[in-house]
Amino acid sequence: MAARTVQKSAIPIQNPNAIKVVAPNGTNKDPDAATATSPSVKSQTASESSPTVASAVANHPSATVPPVAEGSRPSALRAPGNNWQSLDMGGVGIRNIPTTSGLFSFTFLTNLYLNHNDLTAIPPQISKLRHLELLDLSGNHLESIPPELGMLTSLKELYLFDNALRKLPHELGTLHQLQTLGVEGNPLDLSLKQMVQKDGTHALIAFLRDSCPIPASPPERQWTQFVSQPERDAMASDPNAETFSLFCYNILCERCATERLYGYTPSWALQWDYRKELIMNEILNYTGGQK
Repeated sequence: MAARTVQKSAIPIQNPNAIKVVAPNGTNKDPDAATATSPSVKSQTASESSPTVASAVANHPSATVPPVAEGSRPSALRAPGNNWQSLDMGGVGIRNIPTTSGLFSFTFLTNLYLNHNDLTAIPPQISKLRHLELLDLSGNHLESIPPELGMLTSLKELYLFDNALRKLPHELGTLHQLQTLGVEGNPLDLSLKQMVQKDGTHALIAFLRDSCPIPASPPERQWTQFVSQPERDAMASDPNAETFSLFCYNILCERCATERLYGYTPSWALQWDYRKELIMNEILNYTGGQK
C-alpha cells in the first residue's frame, strides 16, 4: 500500500510575487524547493506544496480525482465523532467481505476505498455506513450491487468503474446528493451511459428515481377500540344514537412537497394530483364512500 503510486493530475500554481532566495553561490533558489537535492525531488516537493495537490493527496489517497466540494443541502446527519474518517483498503487483494465483518461497525466513516480488489459481491450490510460521502468500488468483479446502497443518502461520490455491472438498481435513485457516479468500463445499457455522458449524474439518478416500480401498499392499520363490542352493537341498533367519525392526519401541504426538500422521492409521487387522490380514497374508505 505504501508503494502504490498516485498520479497527480493537478498543476502546481506558482506565486509570481514570491521572494527568491539567493544561495551562497549566487544562484536563485525556489523557497518551496529549498531542501531539494535533484530536479525530480524539486518537482515533487513543489507539487506537494500546492494547496490543490496537498488537499487531493490528504483527502483522496487512492482515486485519480479530488473529492467533490461540499454542496448545500437542507439537512445532514453528523457522523459520530472520531479522529479518523477515511479507510483505504484498495489494491490489497480482498476477495470477500463477510456479512459479519467489523467494517460495518465503523459507522463514523465518510470515505471508504475498496477499489482494485477481487470482490464479486458487496454485502447489503454496507447500508449501516450511513455517513459515507465517498465509496470507491472500482476495479473489482461486481456483477451487481445491493439495492441497500440507496440507503446511503449522504453519498456524493460513487465510483463503480471497471466492473461487470449490467444494470443499476432503481434504489440508487434515492441518492439525491450524489454528484459523481463513475460507471465507465461496465457492460451497462448504452442509453444509461449516454445519459451520464450527456446530462450528468443527476439526470441518471433522476431517471432511476422516477422509473422505479411503485412499491407495495402499506399493511392495514391496526385500530385500537375505545368502545367495547357490546356497546358498538347497541349503538348500531339504536336509531337515536348519534355517532361521528374523526380523522387526524399529518398531510404535507402542496407547496412543501418539493424536490429540494424530498430529493429522494420520485417527482410523480410529489405531485398534488397524485397525492390528493390517495388522500380522498383514504377518507372515503372509512366513511362508506360518502362525501
